Amino acid sequence: MASRTKVIVSGGVGLALCLFLLAVSIPLHHLLQPALPPFFSQPIIAWGIFLFCLSLALLEIPLMVYGLRKVAEGASARTPAITLLGIGVFVFFPIIYALPNLLLTRRGLVWLGVIIAATSLLRFGSSIIFLPVTTTRKT
Repeated sequence: MASRTKVIVSGGVGLALCLFLLAVSIPLHHLLQPALPPFFSQPIIAWGIFLFCLSLALLEIPLMVYGLRKVAEGASARTPAITLLGIGVFVFFPIIYALPNLLLTRRGLVWLGVIIAATSLLRFGSSIIFLPVTTTRKT
């Protein structure tokens, strides 16, 4: 892979996109809520969706770190670019899991989606700590 700075920038772009969508979806939820009834109106359904999406977001971290490490070991000339793109998508993706809770729950349960989106901070930290800075080229 490239340098640690490129890993931080790639993960930072994913984190910034995640935070941007989070910042857009909360006001959007408050704008749409009076017109549309909440899809997950029962708290037990909202909590079930929350626990399912949170477990996906957390269980995916070690799997993706392992996969990105294997991609970084590749011998292709495109390996650094693919790895950096993968890091950005990896850090960005919890917002996709958070959107059902952010947009489709009652106003009092929007924070459930914020917790899921916050796992992108864990992903960002794990990509900085566990992903290699340089690769050994196989010849």
